[in-house]
Amino acid sequence: MTKRKPRPQNSPTVTPCIFWEPSHPHQPIDREHIWGKWLREFVRSDTNKHRMQHTTIGRPGTLTTRKGDLRAGEPLLSNMRIVCKACNSGWMSRIQNDAKPFLIPLIRGQRAVLNQKAQKAILAWCAMATITGDYLPRDATATAISQGERDWFRDHGVPPDNWKIWIGNYRRQKGIWNHYVVPILAAEDVPQGTTDGLAQPNTQSTTFVVGDLLVHVLSSTGDRNLVPRWIWPIGSRIGLNLPQIFPPKESLIVWPPQSLSDFEVELVSSSLEWVIEGAARSMMGNRLF
Repeated sequence: MTKRKPRPQNSPTVTPCIFWEPSHPHQPIDREHIWGKWLREFVRSDTNKHRMQHTTIGRPGTLTTRKGDLRAGEPLLSNMRIVCKACNSGWMSRIQNDAKPFLIPLIRGQRAVLNQKAQKAILAWCAMATITGDYLPRDATATAISQGERDWFRDHGVPPDNWKIWIGNYRRQKGIWNHYVVPILAAEDVPQGTTDGLAQPNTQSTTFVVGDLLVHVLSSTGDRNLVPRWIWPIGSRIGLNLPQIFPPKESLIVWPPQSLSDFEVELVSSSLEWVIEGAARSMMGNRLF
C-alpha cells in the first residue's frame, strides 16, 4: 500500500489558528477544551446534555435570531479545533496553570480573598475562554471578536480596553453558555444593496457558568463608548454582587459575594439585547445596529 504523504503545513486547506493572521505560517491544529480538561476534577459531570444559546441581534427592522444547540455531556467538555499546538501547549497552557489556584475556590464556592495578582490570572482565563467560545456556534459569520483583539490578548495576556469582565457566585442547576452578538455600524458602513442582511458582528456578550462561578464578558469594536460607559443599575443587587475584574476596580475582592438568583443571571445574560433594543428605539439616525 502506498503511504499517503503528509499535508504541507502551509497548505491553504489547513485551518489557521485563530490567534494568528491567516497569512501566518500554519502550525498543526490542536483540539482545545473551551474551559480546560482539568476542570473535570472540580465540577460535577452528571449532566448528559447541555444547551448552548447563541443570539444574533438584528438592526432595526430586522429579526433577532436565536439558535440553541442541545449537545452531549457537560459544557466544560466542549472543544474546538481552532488553535495550534504551539499556542495550546504554550502561552495558553500557562494561563490555565496560573489561574488554577485562584479559580478552584471560586468554582467550589469557597471563601477567598482575590488580590490584584489573583484577579489578573482569573481575568486572563475568562478572556481566553470567551475568545475560544466565540467559535462555539460553529458559524464563522457569528464570531464578534476581531483578529486584532485576539492578537492583543496573545501578546499582552489581557484583553484590550474595549472589554469588561465581571464574575459572580451562582449555585447553578445546569450548565450555561449564552452568547449575544450584534453589528454596530456607522451609517456609511451599512452594507449596500440589501434590506435584511447583517454585517459581521463586532459586539458581543458571553455569559457562562463553571461550578459556582459565573463569568460575564462584554466587548465591542463597533462602538468605543458602549463598554466604558456600561454600568449596572445603581443600587441593584447585580451591581453589588457582580464584581468587575477587568478593568480592575478593587484591589481586594472578598469572595463569595451574595449568590445571584436565576432571575438575576437571566438579566445579566440578556442585558446586551435589552440595551441594543432600547438604543434602537431612541435612535435618531446617527448609528445603526
